[in-house]
Amino acid sequence: MGKAADETHPAYFNWDDPRSAARLRRVELPPGEPLIVLDEVHKYARWRNLVKGIYDTEKFRRRIVVTGSARDFPISPASPPEDRPQTTPMTADAGSPAV
Repeated sequence: MGKAADETHPAYFNWDDPRSAARLRRVELPPGEPLIVLDEVHKYARWRNLVKGIYDTEKFRRRIVVTGSARDFPISPASPPEDRPQTTPMTADAGSPAV
């Protein structure tokens, strides 16, 4: 993600911050930001729908990173593969997927 993609990034949303969560529920994304960081969003009961909606409308303009504590994800070992968290190795430089 790079050094600039931390909690001071204008498109960083942390679900634990009520102001950030409210902006995210209203899908108030900063215009022109190529990277959206959603931290702890899995704590929202409808997080999958929220993330899918953002992805469906923004996938050609932005990259979306979802982070959080793996132990908090409401996924059981019996969950189908499409419901399990997916990871993409990132390079240390520009945040591009590793090849």
